[in-house]
Amino acid sequence: MLSTWDPDAVESFPTRSRGFGEIRTFYQRYVASDRRTQQSVDFQKTAVSGDLAYSEAIWTAIDFARDSAGIEHQGPPRFSRSLEVWRRQSDGGWRIIRSLAFPLVQNPQSVGPSQRVDTLGAEQQIRNSLAAWLSAYDRQDYVAMSKVWAPDILGWYPELPPFTIDEVRRGLSRQRAQDPTRAHIDLTIDEVLVQGDMAVVRDIWYYTRRFGTDSTIKRRMWGYEVWRKQPDGAWRISRYLSAPEKWVRIQ
Repeated sequence: MLSTWDPDAVESFPTRSRGFGEIRTFYQRYVASDRRTQQSVDFQKTAVSGDLAYSEAIWTAIDFARDSAGIEHQGPPRFSRSLEVWRRQSDGGWRIIRSLAFPLVQNPQSVGPSQRVDTLGAEQQIRNSLAAWLSAYDRQDYVAMSKVWAPDILGWYPELPPFTIDEVRRGLSRQRAQDPTRAHIDLTIDEVLVQGDMAVVRDIWYYTRRFGTDSTIKRRMWGYEVWRKQPDGAWRISRYLSAPEKWVRIQ
C-alpha cells in the first residue's frame, strides 16, 4: 500500500492534511492492528500530461471487527470521493504526490433526481462565484478575486509551494502594472456535486497568452476544488488541486 505514495506526498481531508511520514505511520499501525477493511474503487476519470497524471475515484469501504467471543461482524459501507495527482518516477512507475479525499453520506450512484433539487441553489452560487472570479481576473481586481477563497484555503499547483490565505494577503498588498501578455482564461465546469455544507467542483481552465501579433500560446488545466459553506452562507474554496498541461504554441 505504501509503495503507491511518493516521498513528497501530501494527503488532504476536509479538516486536516498529512505528509508521507504520517501516511506511513497510519499504514504501519493498521497492519499491526486486528482491524480489517475491505475496499473497492471505481475510477471515474484519468488523464495524463507528461510526467503528471490525475485520477478521480469513488471508494467503498467496509469495516470488519471481532467481538469478545471472536465473532467477526461487518459494518455498514462507507463511501468517499478522491482525486489523486500522480508523478512518473525515474523507474517508470507512477506514485501519488497529492491526494484529496472527502466522505460521502451515501453511494453517489444511488442518489436520485429528487435529492439534486435541494442542491441547485448552492450549485448556482458556486457557478456564479467562478464567473465573478473570471470577471475580476479580466479587470485585474484582486480584492474581488480574493472573495472566492475560504480562510483555511490550501491549494496545490505543480512545483509551487502550497497556496494559503497568507499568499492571498501578500497578493492584495502588491502593486501590479498592467500586463498586455497576461493570459486570458476560459472555464468549462464539468461537474458540481453538493452534499450538506460541502461541494466538489471538477472543471477545465483554458489559458491563452498573446505576445503582440507574433505569437500565441495555449494550455489546458484540469481543476478540482472543494468548496465549503461559510458561516455567512457564502460558498468558498477550501481546497484545490491543479493539473496543468504544457503550453502549446498555436501561432
